[in-house]
Amino acid sequence: MKYIFSIIGHYDYIILDRTHLDTEFFTTLSIKDDDYCEYLKIRRDQIKYPIDNIRIVIYVKPIVENMLERQQERNRPGETRDETYLRDVYDIYEELIYSIYPEHVLIENNFDTSEYSRYFDYLGLYYL
Repeated sequence: MKYIFSIIGHYDYIILDRTHLDTEFFTTLSIKDDDYCEYLKIRRDQIKYPIDNIRIVIYVKPIVENMLERQQERNRPGETRDETYLRDVYDIYEELIYSIYPEHVLIENNFDTSEYSRYFDYLGLYYL
């Protein structure tokens, strides 16, 4: 967060794949002790990120089957591929997204990059 604050004003846009608010999803899923959850909520609320610096929140959401398939394909070291856990994370996002990010924009992400490539080619667009 300190680094992000230090570069605000130097860029038109800074894209984050998650914010400190996302800890709510994982806290809800992983920690069952109410006292710990309350402590973590208090600590999270102490992070004073200026809301006027957030231009837009985009929730990129594939269907659950595509999410699971992509997770398996990535096969990143140390990243869980436990289907039950991943379905639970997906469900928690579905349950809490509107309360944590009420002004978000939903983008359904059910195409793989080759499909985007063909679509951009069809439109005559080029991309990096």
